[in-house]
Amino acid sequence: ILVGDTLAAANLAQRLQKRVVPRTWVLERPVFGQRKHQVLGGDVLVLQAVGLLLGLVESLLQRRAEVGLTGAADFWKPFDDGEERRLEGLDRHAGALKQRPADAVLLPDECQYQVLGLDGLLAEGAREVSRFLERLLGLFCEFFQTHVLEFPPSLWSLNQRPYLGSMPELPELEALRIRLGPRLEGRLITAATVNPKKGHMLRYPVENFANELPARRIVSLTRRGKHLVFATELGGGGSGRWLVINPMLGGRFQMADGAAPVPATEVFTIRVEGRQELRYLDFRDMGRIYWVGDLDREVPGWAELGPEADSVPAMGIDAFRKRLRRFRDELKDLLRNQEFLAGIGNAYSDEILFEARLLPLRRRASLKPAEEEALFAAIPLVLSRAVEAILANPNYEESKQDRSFMSVHMKGGKTCPRCGHRISQLGSNREPLNFCRGCQL
Repeated sequence: ILVGDTLAAANLAQRLQKRVVPRTWVLERPVFGQRKHQVLGGDVLVLQAVGLLLGLVESLLQRRAEVGLTGAADFWKPFDDGEERRLEGLDRHAGALKQRPADAVLLPDECQYQVLGLDGLLAEGAREVSRFLERLLGLFCEFFQTHVLEFPPSLWSLNQRPYLGSMPELPELEALRIRLGPRLEGRLITAATVNPKKGHMLRYPVENFANELPARRIVSLTRRGKHLVFATELGGGGSGRWLVINPMLGGRFQMADGAAPVPATEVFTIRVEGRQELRYLDFRDMGRIYWVGDLDREVPGWAELGPEADSVPAMGIDAFRKRLRRFRDELKDLLRNQEFLAGIGNAYSDEILFEARLLPLRRRASLKPAEEEALFAAIPLVLSRAVEAILANPNYEESKQDRSFMSVHMKGGKTCPRCGHRISQLGSNREPLNFCRGCQL
């Protein structure tokens, strides 16, 4: 006896020409630490042991091969137009399909594997090994007559690696601008130092950078896409130059008293009037720092940046539609494209598509007018709500980027707050794609 999730059971059953017996008996859910997870689903698949193991090994090898060959879960391309429409129809009813394995068995031969294997298409090899071991353990449930299994933490850790950091996006940088602006704007820079071990991160000669900043006044602090922009001029006025910083994955800002210890991750420090210091820290050495006199010419990609994502309401629905229809990307990639709108990355693209009830793998051309309006409304709503949540948190630490207020991002396997369906995750924990099949169409 193998206890498996409904889609996997239906997949194996059809390929091995066996029969699915739904809900013969159900395992209880065990507890891993503080979290409850379903062991192997709820339905029981009755198969001969030898045929079952062969089917599992074959499935594992095929899925591993797909991981190596597939860079994204774009399952529309292999089909012609007729099959694409049929598959889209099935995907729109994925919630019902998952609950009734008998329906899954009746899928056309040429489409069944792509649909049934979609959730695991981009899963890593460790996750596949973990699921394989779980199913083997489930095989012995009948012999031990137990209804509760507890897996060791080491096995579960294969499936749940920590998220290794997140890229600051529009809401984080906008909140930072709001906090830092009043403390820096109008202040005269009195000194500047560069950590010699991190000087290679500057897109400018280190000595010139440290010598040119003092005696300049910070006129304004603004944000452009994922960049913070410090506009400066000479103390007496004129000769404007800009300090542009894209923090990337490891960049962080610290405002501190001059007597406070300097972290080892410091890249440079700017001292302003009042003995306050602005420190830029980077624990991954990935940040991009520019000291320029012409933004369009000296900052790579600056001229190609699209409108600010939070300016969508001012753009209006007609202009938004016109701009939207210039692109042919999948919706997830479209929102992350800085030429379309500047400031949105991996995390908030998940949240925006969840708010708009749109699947991230859909093509832009598949959107109907009502769905375009839903996307138009979701973008500013999600971004403004995130900025408010960050500013309202008195314990918010920029270095940790608490995103617990999010609905689906980094919450794969948890319950959807809107419909109660399980939140899906594609890709690794380094850059996950999260969505709900129950309410995103």
